[in-house]
Amino acid sequence: DGEIETTNLFFAGEPVKDWGKDNPDLLGAVFVTTDNKIYLSKFTPNDFHLLSDEFEVVQH
Repeated sequence: DGEIETTNLFFAGEPVKDWGKDNPDLLGAVFVTTDNKIYLSKFTPNDFHLLSDEFEVVQH
């Protein structure tokens, strides 16, 4: 169980390069794509649990 808080992250068609390094106050982010992939930034797959197996977790 957990809560993800992100602020002022703009997503314009692709990930913003080095946004995590430039914004150290962010805890992390989870991006879900239209092809059912989940990209993690500042998180590992062990940080959360998926209830559905239709998604693939990809470490970013």
